[in-house]
Amino acid sequence: DPGYRFVNWTDDTGVVSTNVTYASTMPAENLNLTANFQHVYAFSTSANPSAGGTITGTANGNFDAGTSISVTANVASGYRFDNWTDSDGGSTTNVTYTNSMPAHDLTVTANFTQLVSFVRSAATGGTIDDALSTPSGDVPDGDLITVFAIANTGYEFVNWTDGAGGSSTDNPYNTTMPTGGLSLTANFNQLSYPFNVAAGTGGSIDAGSTADGSSLVYGASITVTATPNTGYAFVNWTDGNGGTFTANPYTPTMPAEALSLTANFTPSVAPVYTFSKSANTGGYIAGTASGNIAVGSTVSVQAAPRSGYIFKNWTNGSGTVVSTNDSYTVVPSGNLALTANFTPVYEFTKSVGLGGVTNASTPNGQYVAGTSITVAAVPSTNYIFSRWTATGAPAGFNVNNAASQTFNMPTSAVTLKANFTRVYAFSNSAGAGGSVSGTGNGNLQANASVSVTATPSSGYAFKNWTVVGTTPAGFDVNAATQTFAMPESALTLKANFVRTYAFSTTVGTGGTVYTTSANASLVAGTVITVAAIPNAGYVFTNWTVTGTTPAGFDVNKGINQTFTMPDGGVTLKANFNSL
Repeated sequence: DPGYRFVNWTDDTGVVSTNVTYASTMPAENLNLTANFQHVYAFSTSANPSAGGTITGTANGNFDAGTSISVTANVASGYRFDNWTDSDGGSTTNVTYTNSMPAHDLTVTANFTQLVSFVRSAATGGTIDDALSTPSGDVPDGDLITVFAIANTGYEFVNWTDGAGGSSTDNPYNTTMPTGGLSLTANFNQLSYPFNVAAGTGGSIDAGSTADGSSLVYGASITVTATPNTGYAFVNWTDGNGGTFTANPYTPTMPAEALSLTANFTPSVAPVYTFSKSANTGGYIAGTASGNIAVGSTVSVQAAPRSGYIFKNWTNGSGTVVSTNDSYTVVPSGNLALTANFTPVYEFTKSVGLGGVTNASTPNGQYVAGTSITVAAVPSTNYIFSRWTATGAPAGFNVNNAASQTFNMPTSAVTLKANFTRVYAFSNSAGAGGSVSGTGNGNLQANASVSVTATPSSGYAFKNWTVVGTTPAGFDVNAATQTFAMPESALTLKANFVRTYAFSTTVGTGGTVYTTSANASLVAGTVITVAAIPNAGYVFTNWTVTGTTPAGFDVNKGINQTFTMPDGGVTLKANFNSL
C-alpha cells in the first residue's frame, strides 16, 4: 500500500525470501507463507528561493523512521545562505543539515538571501567617514545603509544622490537597501570668501586680478603690492585678526574665512599738527603747551575749577564733547583745539534743630542750578515738625507746613534749618456708664486748647474726672464739661460715672407729700427726707413702698422721715383716711 514497503516472506520456520516474488515446491505438509511490510515516511527538500542555491545529499524519497538524513546547501553566485528550516519547526545555520527520519513526513528547506551591490563615493570636496558608514560591497536586500560625509576645508556638504535620481540633504543619511542595488555619491560645494584690501594714509596698493571686494575660494593665490607716497615708507600689512606681515609684495593664500588686508605707511619726514588749549570762565588748565606737535605724539591736558565752579567737559574746535574727565589724553589725527568748560555751583546747607533729624535728604554740598534737591524733616519721639527756617529758599518752597519737599537748586546759595516743637501725650477715656467727646487722643503742644465733655448713659450720672499727670490750671474734676490749656507734661483723663435709680412719691386722697428730692434719678446713698401732710379732716395712715425699701424706713411714720437712696428704684405713696 502507499506509505509502506515490502520487507520479506516468512513461513513457520522464518524468512524464506526477500524477493517480492517467491516461488517454491509444495512440501508434503502444510505451508503457511506471510508477506511482511514496513511503514515508510516521505522526505523532501527545497531551496528558498530556488535560484538561491542547490541541495546535495539524501535524495527526496520514503524512508524508515530512524534513517540518517544529511543534506548540504550549495550557495549560488549573488546569494547568501541563511539557514535550514524543517517542518517540525527546527532550524540550523550549519550549511549541512543532519537528522534521523522521524516517524512522520519531513520537509527541509534551505533558505538563501539575494545579495545586491552597494557602492558609495565622494565627489570633489570631501570624503566619507569609514568608521560611521556602511562599506561598499554586496549587501543583503533590506539591510540598513548608513553613510556620513565629511567636507574638506573650503567646501560644504550639499547632498547625497543615487543612480535613480533621488537625493537627500541628511548627513548622516540612513536608508534601506533596495532590491536592485544602490549607488550613493556625496556631493560638495566649493565656498568663496570675501577678500578686501585697502591702503592706509600715505600710499596705495595693487592687488592685480584679486581686486578689493573679490570672492575667492580657499587656497587661491593672492599677490598684493604696497606703494608708499612721497614722504612716506611702507611699514607692514595687517589683517582683521591682528596679524602683521612685512613682506612686500605679500603673497598669501586665501584662508577658509574672510580676509581683509591693510597696507600701513609711516611718514619718512615727520609732519606736524597745530594744537591749542583754552579755558572758559570758571577754571584753570595745564598740560601740553599750545603750538606745533609732531604727528603721532600724545597730548595731555588737565583742568581745575575755581571756587564756586565744577569742571564740565572738554570740547574740540567743532564744539563736540571729547571727554568729561578733567584729565584728557589723546593722540591727535590732525590739527586740534581743546576748550575746558566749567559750570557754576551753589552751596546747599541743611541743619536740624532740637527734636528731629533730616533723613533721606540731599547731602550738604555744591550743586549746579537746576539740580533736584530733596529735604525730609523727621521728628523724634514726642516732637512734631513745626517749620523750616530758610535763607535763599527757592520760589514755591513752603517753610511752614511741608516736612518733605523737592525743589530745583536756584542760582544762589540755599540754607535750610528744620525746626521741631515738643508735644505731650493727651488721652481721654470713659469708665462704665458713659462716654467722652471733645479733643481726641494724640500728641499736643503745651498751651494747646483742650475741650472735653463727659456724657452719662441712661441710668447713670457723671461722678468726676480721674487725672493722671499734671492737673491743668483751673481744671475742676467735678465738672463734666471743661476747657483748659494743655500742660507741659503728658495728661490722661478718665470720666467716672455712677449708677442712678428712679425715686418718686405719690399721694392718696386726703393729703400732700413734701420731699427734699423731687421725682428724679438719684445715686445710691443720696439723703432724702419725706413728710406726709394730711388735709383738714384727714389723718395719715401709712406709706406704701414699691421697689426697694430703704434701710430703716418706717412705713407708719409720716412726719420728717430721713433715709438714704438704696441700690434700686423706690416709689413711696402716702395714704390718708378721713376723720
